[in-house]
Amino acid sequence: MDISLVIQCLGYDRPRYLQAMSESCQSGADIEAYIRSLPAQDPFQGVAMKRYHDMSTIPSRMERGGMGWLPWSDVAWAQPIPPNCDPPMGVFFKGNTGLLTQTMIGIVGTRKPSLLARDRVAETVALCTGQVSLSGGALGVDALVHDESLTAGTPTIAVLASGLDEMTPKTNLRLFHRIVDSGLGCIITEYPPGVVPKPYFFPQRNRLIAALSNRLIVVEAAKRSGAVLTANLAAQYGIDVGAFMGGYNAAQSVGCYGLIHDGAFAIATTELLCEFLGVLVPQVVDPTEDTADNTAVDPVLAIISAEPVSMDRLATALQWPMGQVIERVTVLSLQGKVLVLSGQRVVRC
Repeated sequence: MDISLVIQCLGYDRPRYLQAMSESCQSGADIEAYIRSLPAQDPFQGVAMKRYHDMSTIPSRMERGGMGWLPWSDVAWAQPIPPNCDPPMGVFFKGNTGLLTQTMIGIVGTRKPSLLARDRVAETVALCTGQVSLSGGALGVDALVHDESLTAGTPTIAVLASGLDEMTPKTNLRLFHRIVDSGLGCIITEYPPGVVPKPYFFPQRNRLIAALSNRLIVVEAAKRSGAVLTANLAAQYGIDVGAFMGGYNAAQSVGCYGLIHDGAFAIATTELLCEFLGVLVPQVVDPTEDTADNTAVDPVLAIISAEPVSMDRLATALQWPMGQVIERVTVLSLQGKVLVLSGQRVVRC
């Protein structure tokens, strides 16, 4: 059995011990000697010995689950992995590992995204030409990233906080299967088969997302959230961080504004998003509009911003009958220029 795999299975949740074993152990005998050399009062001694004796079940678990093992040193990562991230010995994987050598754009956010989040994720994914989207496989923005990537034909990688035979959340199992079966995706984890997620695994998972990203974008995030933690870690690793501007006083935007205040790149327009991603701004012609009138400014669009506004306020501002406002907003909604929210509120896309 690969010595890097053995060490990872023993110390996946103990970075200090994992590092020590990686530096001093070259064989199974070395590992067993290392474990026995630990002080009797060290709680890791008993844990490590049990894991070492259970190692014989790992190959069969991996075979049954269709998993592979990829030593960290065997991957030509798109950028040098920061040593201060305490990298694992390698990753367990399912899917297309060729994606791990390509430029990765980390896209993360809240588990309770707003209605605008899908549009922002879809636009970001569409602009990631020749790059791979990277996220955490969780509910909310993470799931949107993987789903929109598969729909758009953009490669995607999910980094999980559990063994690949214990993938969570269970509601995303169909999505995980799509990622693997599509040929356009890969699922990786540093946790051995049989390991169920624990609360402190998620910050560990987040530091791996940050370390693997060539750039990291936060779509939406609360003030204290895993997305903000991931962004802060990325900044510590010297990785560029961008954050979308959000709604005024919106709970999902507080974390993004905090990151921007601390120096993250503020993404407020498609042009700025392209600048952050290092791609050209797409030139789009709306086929539903008369080209002779392209210079005309729609009176409704002229007063709708990225902040939700009620149709009552629109009618008052335009001095139009409510029926005329509803008719025009409906047309703009069908053209994908505005989004109608609950409570008869409208926001510009």
